[in-house]
Amino acid sequence: MFKLPRNNIGRSESQNGQALLLILLVMSLVLTLVMSSVSRGVTDVEVSTSEEESIRAFDAAQAGIERSVVALTTPAVSVALDSGATFVADKDIVSSVQYLDGGDEVNYFKYPLELLSGESAIFFFVSHKENNDGDYVMTCDDIDPLIEECISPQRIRFNWGRPGTPSDGNTTPALYMEFYYNSDSSNPDKWEDLGDLSDVQIATISADPNASRRWVNNFQALTTTNGIPSNDAYSFTSLYEKGVDYVNVPIGALLFVKVTMLYNDTPQPLGVTSAASLPPQGYNLTSTGQSSDVYRKLVLFQGYPEIPFEFGNAVYSNNSLTK
Repeated sequence: MFKLPRNNIGRSESQNGQALLLILLVMSLVLTLVMSSVSRGVTDVEVSTSEEESIRAFDAAQAGIERSVVALTTPAVSVALDSGATFVADKDIVSSVQYLDGGDEVNYFKYPLELLSGESAIFFFVSHKENNDGDYVMTCDDIDPLIEECISPQRIRFNWGRPGTPSDGNTTPALYMEFYYNSDSSNPDKWEDLGDLSDVQIATISADPNASRRWVNNFQALTTTNGIPSNDAYSFTSLYEKGVDYVNVPIGALLFVKVTMLYNDTPQPLGVTSAASLPPQGYNLTSTGQSSDVYRKLVLFQGYPEIPFEFGNAVYSNNSLTK
């Protein structure tokens, strides 16, 4: 019997089409992987470059802060570094602000940093000047006719605590205040430059919103619950009057008040209002570093020099020291 040859033309074309499709799929996959690898490499290079520029800009901003602290730069002047980065540093006086509260003009200063338990803030009632050594020292000299150099306000109000802070918690913040003053009214400049502190004395006040805790620590209750500055919000406020709540010091004799916050385990704000205009409280140092098109900005509050805390605990007292 004669057999006709098998026709394989259709089967061969079908197999060739499948092979071409498989090759295209493999090529697409390989191309996708290559493009992804290239894109990731380019992205890594950009991120690495951006991180390097960011570090340079941050280091430049730090250099501006450090040079401002030692007063080696002219404010608002660009300074180039060896790395190619630049910084612009500035130094501004930190003063109190004035506003109307119930028709009365009030001078208000909010401490730039929030405080944890055991941390302190100092509010100055005398001005400062730069001496020949470049240090800032207290003074009553008439440096600026627009600023009261030395004041002894009739009323001082302290405000503290974030809004909503409970008054009866274990971590409710309390205040311990030390009023440093010159007891020699005949020589109000005797303490100037901290050369003679023999007549500097301390009056202390404590305030605790927690009534149950006051049975243990013997702190005082808050003297008032109103009068919180309208331009800021606090949970607690306490008003003190000269000659009633703290020592009746003569005009210009109150040097500064050191306020220590206690009990709180989270940072809490602190501010002070005064019937008299407060002198400058320090400086804000601002530095902006630049590297390529990357900018970094740092702000530092620089307060005036403080006397060691041991002085308040061991050296000065309201009365004469006795063995």
